[in-house]
Amino acid sequence: MDTLLELRAEIGADAPLVWVMGADTLTGLSQWKNWQSLVDLAHLLVVERPDTTWPIEGVVADWLRHLPSEASVDQLQCSPKGKLVRLALPPQPFSSTAIRATMHQRGMNSTKPDGLPDSVWRYILQHDLYLSGALPDTGHEAL
Repeated sequence: MDTLLELRAEIGADAPLVWVMGADTLTGLSQWKNWQSLVDLAHLLVVERPDTTWPIEGVVADWLRHLPSEASVDQLQCSPKGKLVRLALPPQPFSSTAIRATMHQRGMNSTKPDGLPDSVWRYILQHDLYLSGALPDTGHEAL
């Protein structure tokens, strides 16, 4: 949540802000700190994954049912926060959750996941992403 608070302060209250996550992360969202406040600061764009089903019951499913949904990403430009968009993209052979787990197990000596562009892998390593700030029991970053 700290990241969103900082971004919101930087860009102002009226500018659209979008938090992007994979559907695999969405299923464990209730384990995040202050997760229900995400849409108080930003829109939520969820990228569907072929191996993950959309939550249909439980606290996350109940929360999602009450969020205003939009059919396209373009519609998120009309307001600063509070809406949900589901986005179907061609399946990718990697996810942030898998990259984070691998890096926590192997550290900087991790091998680049198949299909991940070299430039993205270099950026992850250069900025020490996924090696700090994760909750040990969930693998998700604390917000």
